[in-house]
Amino acid sequence: MLSSHMYQPLKYAKIEEERRFLLKSIPEDLNAEESYLRIIDRYITSTRLRLRRIESPLGETLVFKLGQKYQATDQDTHQSIMTNFHLNEAEHRA
Repeated sequence: MLSSHMYQPLKYAKIEEERRFLLKSIPEDLNAEESYLRIIDRYITSTRLRLRRIESPLGETLVFKLGQKYQATDQDTHQSIMTNFHLNEAEHRA
């Protein structure tokens, strides 16, 4: 059995403060070659898990991740606990 001082729930996770915005349109001064990254998420049904692929504006894959997100507390808050594992392409495909 682990003693309470050995268990560190946030050792590999971070608290995330989530904020979302809805834009009416894409900003005109967005430079397609350097101003943004494309994020493609696939959520695994009935879990807190997400597969993420991050691409450059030109479609080059930069990062593969497996993430887990859950509420930080039982209260109504915008804070979540987030843990990410970096994957290679074969792991992401599997």
